[in-house]
Amino acid sequence: MGSITFNIREKFLNNILQYEKLPTIKWIPYYHNYNHLTKTHSGILKELASNLFFSVDDALTYSNILIKYGINIIFNKAKQEKGYKIWVPIDTLDKYIMSHKISINKKLNKAVGCLLGLAIGDALGVTEEIFPSSSFKETINRVLIQRKRLKKNPQMYMLGGGPLNNNGVTLEPGDFTDDTSMALCLADSLLITKTLDTYDLMIRFVKWWDEGYNASIKGKPVGLGGNINIALQKFKKNPKQPIAGGVNPDKDAGNGAIMRMAPVALFWYNNVNMAMNMAKLQASVTHNVSEVKDGCALMAFIICCGIEGKSKNEIFDILHIINSTLENEEIIELTHKNAKWKTKNESEIITLPGRNLWSLEAALWCVYHTNNFKDALIKAINLGGDSDTIGAIVGQIAGSIYGLNSIPSMWLNTLKHKLKIEKRAIALIKRSKFTHNMII
Repeated sequence: MGSITFNIREKFLNNILQYEKLPTIKWIPYYHNYNHLTKTHSGILKELASNLFFSVDDALTYSNILIKYGINIIFNKAKQEKGYKIWVPIDTLDKYIMSHKISINKKLNKAVGCLLGLAIGDALGVTEEIFPSSSFKETINRVLIQRKRLKKNPQMYMLGGGPLNNNGVTLEPGDFTDDTSMALCLADSLLITKTLDTYDLMIRFVKWWDEGYNASIKGKPVGLGGNINIALQKFKKNPKQPIAGGVNPDKDAGNGAIMRMAPVALFWYNNVNMAMNMAKLQASVTHNVSEVKDGCALMAFIICCGIEGKSKNEIFDILHIINSTLENEEIIELTHKNAKWKTKNESEIITLPGRNLWSLEAALWCVYHTNNFKDALIKAINLGGDSDTIGAIVGQIAGSIYGLNSIPSMWLNTLKHKLKIEKRAIALIKRSKFTHNMII
């Protein structure tokens, strides 16, 4: 809120009045602890006061217009003057201005939609998340049984879940897991260092798991993946090597880097090549294999295109133009105009826990075969399997394409720490400072 000055507030209110064909008002700032005798105050702006109205009808005309636009006001008779005044509290006005700016600024709208979409997909999907069984075949059978159940009774509400990772944490409706917590760590690192500092990033990841930094439930992190756990332990032993991701393409190609990727794309949305390179770099600290790094680069490209205003069909038609920047053949295949995933049946979409390629393909399929945020996310969650991570990936893509206004209010209202996530998205796209009121 600190970026909203008195001039912005005054102009914002007067623009509404002008739109309604009323003369503008000279607004007067009033501060906390104002002393009328000494004309001193605490320096904290409390309210804006209108000029004096000598007619109650005139004052009510202005009041009713502001109320019509949802602006909180106080209307009363001036104590020492023969007239009436309108008072507008600063705290509620600033929230209104910020929400209005997000609604009318398309890039801001999509950026907020992207980061909140990630968190919503995570919080929505955690209820149906399946962890790997001792055998691959058993995990497949569990997911197939789960899909049949979800076909009959689709999941579309945030219901929480747990306990996760055997640490006894049960999530309430609206709580999120590692997907969102690690994305917030990435966002914080970018905002504080103003670059992608791999050492700073890994410090924050360690702080998340060891102390619950950016955990939905304070001090209680959930959802640590196997590849990430190994990388964090490796980094703790040798902090001088923050690129700690495994390099085995068969064992280390998990989806733990792509699930958190959105902040990079928001920070470099207007420089797609940089966004793609930084997406690869952030992946390498925990997953240093081409499948994961290229998958993150592809995701960054899609999100940047969404924020810049390209439609879903426009984006999917041009994925092939980044082929020369990728090296993994399976990720490159996803970008082809006639890519196999576009025509696959639902039964062919793999949502087993773990692999980056499967999760990205499933997310692309969900977005491609729907036309709005809600349907894309419901389709993702009801594929079962690694539903929170696939939900987080779909939420990033669909949020960047359809924007904040497309996200159902029932999900926004249930999501924990919504405003703090929103503030990070705004700060990332504006390259502004990390502030204390973003801390969870």
